[in-house]
Amino acid sequence: MFFAGFNKFALQKNPYELIPDAITSVTLDTSESVSLGIDKKPKSKWQFLIFQAHTQYERISASTSVGFTYGSTYNGSDVANLELLPISSLWVPFYLKSLEKSEKVSVNVVAVPYGPGSKN
Repeated sequence: MFFAGFNKFALQKNPYELIPDAITSVTLDTSESVSLGIDKKPKSKWQFLIFQAHTQYERISASTSVGFTYGSTYNGSDVANLELLPISSLWVPFYLKSLEKSEKVSVNVVAVPYGPGSKN
């Protein structure tokens, strides 16, 4: 099972902020879009981030672009992206959109940052 290595769930103050290495549950209404992001620590060694979104079977889009543009958007029930983190940016945004027309969609999202010589 994909989530077997994760033993903590995100308890969020801000419903759109992802907690590193924690599963965040998001419910999307039909054809709804939401913005999520991760706070990059100012002195962190993070250079890459794996962003993953999983549903049971419903279709979603995940993107690094608010407009869900070609080349930055991935569709399916299990979508993932390896993102090179910008050096100067402290907030890294991601966007989710339900492609379902008739039902709410529950999505489990995880963001895992990586850097040289560090666990995270």
